[in-house]
Amino acid sequence: MKKPFSLENKTAIVTGGSKGIGEGLTQLVAEEGAVPVIATRSKETGERLAQELKSQGKEAIEHLEK
Repeated sequence: MKKPFSLENKTAIVTGGSKGIGEGLTQLVAEEGAVPVIATRSKETGERLAQELKSQGKEAIEHLEK
C-alpha cells in the first residue's frame, strides 16, 4: 500500500510523548523518518525514550514541559 505522505526529514512534536499512547506515537514517527520532540512533564521518562531511540540510530529531542 502506498503511503499518502512521508515524514522523512520532518520534525514531529509529540505531547505526552514518553508514556502510553504518546510513547507509541513517538516511536512510530521516528520509525517513519521524523525527528520526534518528546514533550513531557517527566524528565526521566523523556530522557529514557530519547536515549532508547538514539541507541537504535534514530534522532530524538527530549523537551521538558514547564
